[in-house]
Amino acid sequence: MLQKLEKTHSELKYSRVNNEQHENQFEATKQILSKSWCSPSFLFTKSKLFYTILFVFVIISGVMIVGIVGYKTNNTNDNEKIPVDDAVEKNDQHPQLRRGSSYNKAYEPEKLGHMNVYFRKSKERGDRQDLERYRFPVARYDRDRFPIRGPFLSFMPQVPLFVDRVTQQTIAIAATGVYILPPLINFFGRRFSVAELIVSGYASLVSSGIPPSGPINMMSYFQPVPLYGAGIPRIDPVGGGFIGGIRTKYKSFHIRSKPRKYVNIDSAYETEEGDNDDDDETYDKGSSYSEQDYRKRPLQHYRRPDTYRKRTKSTTRTMKTTTPAIPVADIEWGECAHPALLGTPAECGFLSVPLDYNHPKEKKIKIALSRIKHTVTDDKFQGIMLINPGGPGQSGLPLALLALGLPSEVSETYDFIGFDPRGVGRSEPAISCSSSPPSSSSEPAPEPVPSTQILEDIWLNASKTYAMICAKNNKEFLSHMTTVDIAKDMESIRLALRQNKINYYGFSAGTYLGQIYATLYPTRVRRMVLDSNLDPDKIWYSASLDSPIGIDRNIEIWFQWLAKYHKFYRLGDTKSEVRERWYNVRDQLKKNPINGIIGPLEWTALFYGVAYTQETWLSFGAAFSELVNKKDDTLILQELQNLINGQQGDSGDAFLFIVCTDAPWPRDWEKSRIEYWRIFSKAPIVTWNSAWQFSPCQFWSQKGHKPLDVNGEKIGDMLLVTQTLDPVVSLDYNLRVRELFPRSRLIAVENGTTHSSSLRGNPCVDNPIIAYLQSGQVPPREADNIADVKCSPLPEPSPTPLMAPKKKLKFRDYLCKQPHYRRSR
Repeated sequence: MLQKLEKTHSELKYSRVNNEQHENQFEATKQILSKSWCSPSFLFTKSKLFYTILFVFVIISGVMIVGIVGYKTNNTNDNEKIPVDDAVEKNDQHPQLRRGSSYNKAYEPEKLGHMNVYFRKSKERGDRQDLERYRFPVARYDRDRFPIRGPFLSFMPQVPLFVDRVTQQTIAIAATGVYILPPLINFFGRRFSVAELIVSGYASLVSSGIPPSGPINMMSYFQPVPLYGAGIPRIDPVGGGFIGGIRTKYKSFHIRSKPRKYVNIDSAYETEEGDNDDDDETYDKGSSYSEQDYRKRPLQHYRRPDTYRKRTKSTTRTMKTTTPAIPVADIEWGECAHPALLGTPAECGFLSVPLDYNHPKEKKIKIALSRIKHTVTDDKFQGIMLINPGGPGQSGLPLALLALGLPSEVSETYDFIGFDPRGVGRSEPAISCSSSPPSSSSEPAPEPVPSTQILEDIWLNASKTYAMICAKNNKEFLSHMTTVDIAKDMESIRLALRQNKINYYGFSAGTYLGQIYATLYPTRVRRMVLDSNLDPDKIWYSASLDSPIGIDRNIEIWFQWLAKYHKFYRLGDTKSEVRERWYNVRDQLKKNPINGIIGPLEWTALFYGVAYTQETWLSFGAAFSELVNKKDDTLILQELQNLINGQQGDSGDAFLFIVCTDAPWPRDWEKSRIEYWRIFSKAPIVTWNSAWQFSPCQFWSQKGHKPLDVNGEKIGDMLLVTQTLDPVVSLDYNLRVRELFPRSRLIAVENGTTHSSSLRGNPCVDNPIIAYLQSGQVPPREADNIADVKCSPLPEPSPTPLMAPKKKLKFRDYLCKQPHYRRSR
């Protein structure tokens, strides 16, 4: 046995494995074996196990050594720090911009510091997420003494942000110098430049996530305090910039290929120091570049889950991906016949548009238009301003009068365009059903609260009949009466007027129309004001369930106001007493309708006005008081006539065509019935009025389309307006729209109860709108999703002197009569 071990030992002398531990083990084994006996099989087994362990140990040691060397190559150790200017040794080679550059002069960084870069938090779904902050070291060089060499990669024209294609470092050119940022290194060691992540929507220089749109003021981002510690890349003394990058937990960035342009970085100096005029101010000149060209929605760059892809595919069912080009038509302008426009500087005309934009050469319809032209010279002309009052389905022809409600320095610089949407008012043909819904009958409608099965069956049968006859008489509009179709009509108006972009002012449901237009034609939006925003995620069934609660709440607020002025109205000195009197009148109308036409449903519908605006509180208070205390129904009948006059030109039929086909409606009445009774417990005044107004949609012959996904990522600065106690659109609705439009600013009137509240004389609301329309100036945007401007409401009306007339602007007087102030949506 000793002879075998000696032979093995002699063979190991000439092997490459010269391990001291093996030698010691051999000597120890030799001594043990020399003192004891053992079998050959036992020794053979022990020797085989020993060599196996030794082989594994050598492999593991080698892997660890390679890993440590690789880690030190890309990272500094715990004791390494970024050298400050005076800490760079004189013997070190001064940093250059590019490794291998032929420019031999050596220049040190002028300053070392850091800046914050915000990245979207990674989650399993592909949605946009909140931002988290990373601190990046920054090396600043003097721009006059910087060894500029190229070409470099540029992903964003007109934005002086470049990428070294070798090191993936980001180079920012600013008036104060040239700034270099190291790359981001993901979990697997792959490098990504900060500039490429910004253009792809994964990163931003600000916490709001808004991408840069022009020359960058680096002084607002750069902090002249160097970063120290482990994981901080150090200055590259040979190639310039940094060695390594910032390691993160991100595993992957699914960045689609984008057009890359190799540029000479010298050109950035001219871009920054030259004029930086806003392209949006010029309409006659076509721009070869728009800032919208590089601002990409992050959703377009994430790898979406299968379920999300399916939803995206189905949501675009309202239009084909290859929609034919919209034909350009002319408008023949002439005098206006609309009563509201007589005696005004407005002119009117018609525009022929395709009924079906997928077949633009087939059947045409006509859109009625009005216009009040600008009076300034062409160089001060700011373009066309389209206005929509909402509804949907309300006549907007008189809203060119918005020009009369604005200061001359604004109104004289725009062409104000009012229009009746397709199928509405003076547009041809206008939608009309031979049978009207019960709520529009000349006789009192049945009791709306279906306390018995008979009442419920009456309303259901009436809804089914109305839906059937209305669809039969308007077959051509069944598939072509959506908000998307109306948005395309707006694009036809822009083309007909030969304008590069539009300005838009939308009220109520007109805000959703503006959102859809901005999604379909983002590069055609110049300025946009949206007052009382609808949440595009709740179109329209969910919104119909939410609105009764807000309307009831505001009517209750009016009851409290009447109690406050009990000595004037004598309706009760508490809210509960006023409510009881109101319900007493309603109950009496079941048997004795006022003038044979105002029953319980009509009585409730009349008082929608007090929920929508406080401007009606005085007149309705007087009418209610006269009826209760003097048994005089004159003022109540006058309010009814005002409501009817205000609806002239509007189409309740068009309202249902749009609402019923814009989005899906449940076809199971039992499900809706349970929902309405649930809401009735919270809002007993108007719930069933609202329910029967929308009930034909559950029996509509044309199924609702999947709504278009609203995308405001490419839209510039815009204004949103709301009041926190708006009866039909909550503050949450407006905040949701603020999220979808990252450059929007929200003006919120706290504790205000008015719907469509802008341009009503509140300086806190009106002044930012006027400044925006005049020069594009907007208030600062808050980092959190809250209102950017908070205003106090106008004082509540006072009955002293009783029913004192208030001067109104002509356009506002018209707008206040519209049904979106007086009825449920």
